[in-house]
Amino acid sequence: MVEVKGCNRYLVIDIVEDAEKEEDSLVLLPDEYEQPKGMYAIGKIKKSATWNTLEWKEGQVVAFPRSVVQEVTFRGETIYLVQENYIICTLGDN
Repeated sequence: MVEVKGCNRYLVIDIVEDAEKEEDSLVLLPDEYEQPKGMYAIGKIKKSATWNTLEWKEGQVVAFPRSVVQEVTFRGETIYLVQENYIICTLGDN
C-alpha cells in the first residue's frame, strides 16, 4: 500500500458508488452501455490531515462535484484526491 499525504488542501478520498436498483428495461441496450452518472459523487475521507483548518475525520462521508476529482495512479494503485473547498456537504446518520 502506498503512503499518501494530500498537499495544498487536497483530501485523500475513497469514491463510494451507491448501489442502484437495476430495473428491467423494455428497451434493448448494448452490454457496454452504462447509465450516465450524476453530477455529484459520494466519497469517504480516507486520510485526515493535520494541515487543514476544518474538522475532517477519517471515514467521514462527503459529497463533491464529480468533475473535480483528481485521479493519480502510482505503482498500480489509484488514488483519488479532492480539494477541501469542493466538499459541498457531509452525510450520515444522526
